[in-house]
Amino acid sequence: PVPAPAPRRITPNLFAISFGVAGLAQTWTFAARHTAAPIAVADALWLVAGGVWLVTLALYLRSLSVDGRWRTELSDHIFGPFVSVPAIVGMLFAGGLEPHARAAALVLYGVSLLVALALAGHLIAVWALDDAPARRPHPGYYLPSVGAPIIGAGGAIAFGLPSLARVLFGLGVISWVLIGGILLHHLIGQERLPKPLLPTMAILMAPPVVAGTAWF
Repeated sequence: PVPAPAPRRITPNLFAISFGVAGLAQTWTFAARHTAAPIAVADALWLVAGGVWLVTLALYLRSLSVDGRWRTELSDHIFGPFVSVPAIVGMLFAGGLEPHARAAALVLYGVSLLVALALAGHLIAVWALDDAPARRPHPGYYLPSVGAPIIGAGGAIAFGLPSLARVLFGLGVISWVLIGGILLHHLIGQERLPKPLLPTMAILMAPPVVAGTAWF
């Protein structure tokens, strides 16, 4: 008998799909609150984003289990930073859920924020203590260290927590300055990124945009 083909590896960067749809839903929600744009479109986008997130999560967890990557995924210097994306998307979902079920949204926001910050701390520790990432940093490291706290700051404002928002915003900006300097030094003065990682260069443009949105 012909052996069954091994299941394709599901990597955490695929959560970028739900991340993008959730961002679009958030934008449409903002437009509906301040213009005549129909809120039903925003609700539909939130549902699509949630469905995509759940399907991706199920496939990703199955892939982790089949490949036995539970203990090695976070230390993967390529895909490790993307593990934070599901938690970041969870914070966006909390913002979309807040008008409909504030208590549930606050719980979702708190859990997602704690998970995202814990992952950020772990990944930064791995980067600082391991010699290998110093040879292969890429802009994806902005996601847990810069993106998570700044997006969390915007969520804190939505839940009426201005002090927490200021702390998270400051953490994100400081991380942006420190990690950004390391990344730019590598990208400009050292070896080029491998071709599969070139799309992550777009992430370099995200911090000022996200920070500006959170600030205003």
